[in-house]
Amino acid sequence: MPISRLERWRYRALKHAHAILFDKQHPVAPLFRNTARRLDGHWKSRLLTDLIEDPIKQVLLECLRCGDCGIQHLAFLCPESQCPKHTRNGACGGSRDGRCEVYPERRCVWFRAHARLADDGATDQIVKGCVPPRMWELNQTSAWLNFHLGRDHQSASNEIAQRCGASCRLTF
Repeated sequence: MPISRLERWRYRALKHAHAILFDKQHPVAPLFRNTARRLDGHWKSRLLTDLIEDPIKQVLLECLRCGDCGIQHLAFLCPESQCPKHTRNGACGGSRDGRCEVYPERRCVWFRAHARLADDGATDQIVKGCVPPRMWELNQTSAWLNFHLGRDHQSASNEIAQRCGASCRLTF
């Protein structure tokens, strides 16, 4: 399925921004981590969330503020707001002809993710690794701060992520 120019632009823009802002190996990562430490628990963190993070993510991703963002696993589409079953590890199996089984008027988010990745020549990305379940205790918190402070599912210190990573290494 070909994707629209807008869909292509959104995917590429989010992929590029994510590569800079959310790569712990990027040269600016220590700056983001230190900034997150200074903001955490301070009224300024709420200001950052209310004025910058939430509006950007709401417009681009229909963000529900889960606090444990998983867009990078789904071609920069939100599995929380765009999948009624919140599936992070693959389509539920109920979609038909690329349509969501719960909301047939909508395209399945996994179908859309595959189309984005196919357009980018990166369909192998959709089967790499496994994604731990959402950390519900982070609901309504800043996913940006949670990422940079190592509180989300991507943190090596997260027990669930460690177990998922270990099982993925054994499987793949």
